[in-house]
Amino acid sequence: MNFLRDPKRYFVLIQACLSFAANAEPAGSSVASPLPDLPLTTVSADSQTVKGRDGWYFLSTEIEHLLTAQNQIPQVADSEAVIEIRKYADALKAIGIKLVLMPIPEKSVIRMDGLVDATALPEANGYSRATRAYLNELTKNDIDVIDLYDKLSQSSDPIYCKTDSHFTPKTAARISGHIIKHIAERFPEVPIQSPSADTESQASVSQITIKGDLAGNEAEETLELHTAPKCATSVNQPGAITNSPILLMGDSHLLVYNQGDDMHATGAGIVDHLTPALGYSPDVISNKGDGIKAVRTKLYRDLKKNPDLLKDKKLIIWCFAARNFSQQQWNEVKLR
Repeated sequence: MNFLRDPKRYFVLIQACLSFAANAEPAGSSVASPLPDLPLTTVSADSQTVKGRDGWYFLSTEIEHLLTAQNQIPQVADSEAVIEIRKYADALKAIGIKLVLMPIPEKSVIRMDGLVDATALPEANGYSRATRAYLNELTKNDIDVIDLYDKLSQSSDPIYCKTDSHFTPKTAARISGHIIKHIAERFPEVPIQSPSADTESQASVSQITIKGDLAGNEAEETLELHTAPKCATSVNQPGAITNSPILLMGDSHLLVYNQGDDMHATGAGIVDHLTPALGYSPDVISNKGDGIKAVRTKLYRDLKKNPDLLKDKKLIIWCFAARNFSQQQWNEVKLR
């Protein structure tokens, strides 16, 4: 839905902007810091894309998340997202599986320089407070989180594509390395063939040209493709459940550079880089447009058909765009 064409949601945005202008702070904060304006104008009347500075494009729903979630900070503990994630983690724990949450940071937070002038960047960092509140609350509730914010924001690389909503191929390799390190440090019961694997340096580099999902036909973009090294173990296709101890569950961030076509390439996605480092392929359940309800619904239905489907699983890593903390309906979906 385009929030600029929805009067109710647009009114919420106006209220949020007014509160920011008054330097409204989340509960418990003692220091007021102004938040700079963000561009709200979409590319066209039916577009869900905001055109930023210097050729950067952003999802309008992501901008809406930054603007509106700020007002939800005091109520994060009682939010549908936190409640449902806690329930799901408890249900998995009851059958001996640990849940790891890996929200993908907002492109507009990591590349805020594509939205605001350099002089406003220090204050613009305040827009990360909303998602940070969710992560802090989940961690407080013993939900294991792979926090990618500092890991990605401190890099000098672009991290994200200019014309696409996804991270670059190099970032996919980097995130895979963070996953391996996290598993090795936190879950010694999960086997890893190469716990110190450098997924970035082991990739072979070439170039691809893409037409991103945000810019459409307006612009092409050339990227470095970081292809994972070949290994004896084949990469599992999404939807197939094997005896792998790890299941990746989530949205298109698990498919980009793995599935080709509108996912741009093959052999260079997160699962492709994880497989040689682990020595086996994780299983993947993913949905391009919905890493929240659709993937849990599929797993629920699959478990109804085969109650022993997850008998070999030790870890489920749930990966979705962080904007979905506030921009997605968190309906209850039982594990079984």
